[in-house]
Amino acid sequence: MVDDLVQICTRGNPDAANSWARVQAELNLDLRNDLAASLGGEAALALDGPLLPVPSWKLIVEVNDPSKLQYSLQRLFDAVNREAAKNNRPGVELKQVPDSEYYSIKSTDPRVPVGAYYTVSRGYLVAGPSVELVEQAISTRKSGDTLARSGNFQALFPSDRYVNVSGLIYQNLAPVITPIANQLSPSQLQSIQTLVSNTEPSLICAYGDESRIQFSSKSKTLGIDLKALTISALLDQVKPGTRNEVTP
Repeated sequence: MVDDLVQICTRGNPDAANSWARVQAELNLDLRNDLAASLGGEAALALDGPLLPVPSWKLIVEVNDPSKLQYSLQRLFDAVNREAAKNNRPGVELKQVPDSEYYSIKSTDPRVPVGAYYTVSRGYLVAGPSVELVEQAISTRKSGDTLARSGNFQALFPSDRYVNVSGLIYQNLAPVITPIANQLSPSQLQSIQTLVSNTEPSLICAYGDESRIQFSSKSKTLGIDLKALTISALLDQVKPGTRNEVTP
């Protein structure tokens, strides 16, 4: 995939190949053979918990070579920090959490208190906004109580000739909204409940081959409920002064 992207970017631009080589030299990193080669072909991004005070996102990426991946990430962050230092801007700190196999990523700017944590477990990088959420994701996988085994989820798949999919988008709004219900005013809660009641779980599947990508869904509007996917609109419902304080 990296080769295809490079070919697309350099096509018709004779200077692009030289620019690509300069970038890699400055990074002291071969993006194809170091970073990309350390990763597999599976990845998932989910928002499956409370939206506040920090969205409960999780990122899962297949890893072929954890050591090479860590080496590549360290080189990337070193380059980011060198550039930040040149421009007198805050950098980004990547370090291992003491006495653990977890790593933290945090801005050195005190005005940006949020960060991310990750580790590699059973062939996958698992990342989230806290160690607890990462551990929760790992525990869920070990227990076998996963989304893939849900009958309701499986029922959303389109009935076609395909056995596997190249990618998918799934949304189920109600469980995400419920935890913040007690932080809304009555009018805001009513608006949210109306939104949730009009939003059914949906799934859109993508099938890729050598020359095209096909999409299929049994859900309305090809599986994309624009209101449900606009999480920022939901967060806007919680205005300062109308919700209780949240303790992390």
